[in-house]
Amino acid sequence: MLAPDTDPKPNQPDEPDQPEDEKESADIGIEDLGTGQHAQPPDEDLQATRFEVTHVGLQEVDAHGEVAFHRIVTAEFRIGRHPDSNLSIGNDGRVSRHHATILATPTGYEIRDEKSANGTRVSGRLVTGTMPLQHGDKIVIGSREFTFVLHK
Repeated sequence: MLAPDTDPKPNQPDEPDQPEDEKESADIGIEDLGTGQHAQPPDEDLQATRFEVTHVGLQEVDAHGEVAFHRIVTAEFRIGRHPDSNLSIGNDGRVSRHHATILATPTGYEIRDEKSANGTRVSGRLVTGTMPLQHGDKIVIGSREFTFVLHK
């Protein structure tokens, strides 16, 4: 019979002998995949980085009352009939192949009509050139109406 202090512990893998300070540091920080070494933990004096999450998109309600949300995730969000558009509206003959683009700018968002045949309207106003967008603006492209949504 084995002495009590030499009994193996059930369900615990064998650990190689390491000094206590190495065991602790191996679990802290991020491993550099190039060197295999661990990065040092951040200084306590450093402040956490603050991220601001913004949800931007076009909300649309169809004739049956179904709500769709088209998330804007690119700096240039293209809308048109062409299949390479971010929002492709292929079943509306009043929509041009490259109809309009929503642009992210340092100050917010704006929409640009891409010289479409039937124009783009924002809250009843015809877009000529570019026009700034505000949360809640109604955008009409062809026979479709979208609400611009901007949540910070």
